[in-house]
Amino acid sequence: MDLRVSVIIPTYNRAALLPRAIGSAVSQTRPPDEVLVVDDGSGDDTPEIMRQFAAPVRYLRKANGGVSSARNVGITHATGDCLFFLDSDDYWDSTWVERALGIFESNAACGAVCANIRTVDESGNLMGISDGGRLLVDGHIPLPKLFVKTLPGGSNLAVRSKIVAKIGCFDESLVTGEDIDLGIRIAAVTELHLVEAPVVSATRSADSLRGRINTGSRLRVFDKFEREHGELARTYAAELREARAASAMDYALDLTWARQLPAAWERARLAWSYQPSWRVGRQLAKIALLSLLGRFKRTSP
Repeated sequence: MDLRVSVIIPTYNRAALLPRAIGSAVSQTRPPDEVLVVDDGSGDDTPEIMRQFAAPVRYLRKANGGVSSARNVGITHATGDCLFFLDSDDYWDSTWVERALGIFESNAACGAVCANIRTVDESGNLMGISDGGRLLVDGHIPLPKLFVKTLPGGSNLAVRSKIVAKIGCFDESLVTGEDIDLGIRIAAVTELHLVEAPVVSATRSADSLRGRINTGSRLRVFDKFEREHGELARTYAAELREARAASAMDYALDLTWARQLPAAWERARLAWSYQPSWRVGRQLAKIALLSLLGRFKRTSP
């Protein structure tokens, strides 16, 4: 098979980093057929920077609407059989596209491929490497594994365009967690395979979505999944309950760190309602103590 490849790069005010992302896409050992850079209303030098790029790079500009809306514009304009997503502050090793296409071309049942990620800081220093291999069962990542672990994301996901046509694009109502949502919806209808080599480098920067406080989006993703896939939700009810407990607890931890204690208390209580544990109990006690200390400081002369 000769599968056409479309790379979709959403960007917003990242003129300094964008050339690196584009360069990593066009220098693949199996070059993409098109690279769609979707500018989500940048106010920096992005339009001027883009003048240096020629085919197969295409520049699309839109009013600011968020990363999901930018990716969806790219999907609408893409002509490829396979869609590869790349955030503008991230970059690829040169073999990512070739490795993913090798899996697609050898396995008709595979509708999407993801890769392990190298997380790096803004200077390129290694911070960690994901281990998606732990999620594999019979050669692919089954749906319930994605309830708790996030692997398919903005820069390490390749999906057949026909799968996106079947399940729909990114959910623009989600401020964060849109990658979790799409990964779960993909795994609900097709096999998700893994390139175990860490061929994707994801940058942890001050303004990166990955650095923002947990917004509880994963819990909304689970609600949506249960509405749209009731039978699968019932099949994996135990796994979903465990995932809800873990997500609520993660949210409580972030809210505690941000000293949003009333909200943290409610999320920790929610985690307890899903799955009581010593970990949740300790967090509830910590929040209560911090709240008490806060009231004491406010009333002290």
